[in-house]
Amino acid sequence: MQTNEDVILMRALRAEDADRFGSAGAVLTVVGIVLSGPIGLMAVTLTHPAAPWTSAEAYARQFHWVQTLPFYAGFVLLAGCIMLMAALFAVADNAQRPRAAAALLATAAFMALIAFNYICQTTFVPALARGYEPAFASAISTLSLQNPKSLAWAIEMWGYGLFGIATWLMAPVLDRTPVERAASRLMIANGVMSLVGGFVTTIRLDWVATTAGCR
Repeated sequence: MQTNEDVILMRALRAEDADRFGSAGAVLTVVGIVLSGPIGLMAVTLTHPAAPWTSAEAYARQFHWVQTLPFYAGFVLLAGCIMLMAALFAVADNAQRPRAAAALLATAAFMALIAFNYICQTTFVPALARGYEPAFASAISTLSLQNPKSLAWAIEMWGYGLFGIATWLMAPVLDRTPVERAASRLMIANGVMSLVGGFVTTIRLDWVATTAGCR
């Protein structure tokens, strides 16, 4: 028969495991951000930079597989995000559990949308570009992130908007230390910025290609 001390010990061990899992997720998230962002974009820019979008045919003519590298790194980012949010859900107390569950569901929706986008950028769109035919132009224009007015950008911005909702909801779980409370405030800020980005996209889909969007 388990004593109260046994239950407390088991909970402490589970929390320790969750902390390790979440820490690994946080590391993967940072690695994914760096590889898909500055490092990946620099590699593309220095080797095979993509020209500004004019047409699907022009995109196919200049396409090179190196341009897909940042999106492969994006999968690392996605893995880190889900690991981190799952760990936070595991350590949430009973009062926080409903918000944490909603955050986990929002994270799952984010994962599905962004993973779909990255599959398109690494697999489907490149296949159409390599064997380009005029019949493929519509699909490339619709699904390539190189086109600032593509459906892919709407999915990308609202996908990250959903993750912003997730971080906002999950933020109260981080309340044990000053570092966690600082991270909590950053998660709330991420929620605000991500939702603003999504709403701006409804007004002007190609804003990401403007000076404000690039910043």
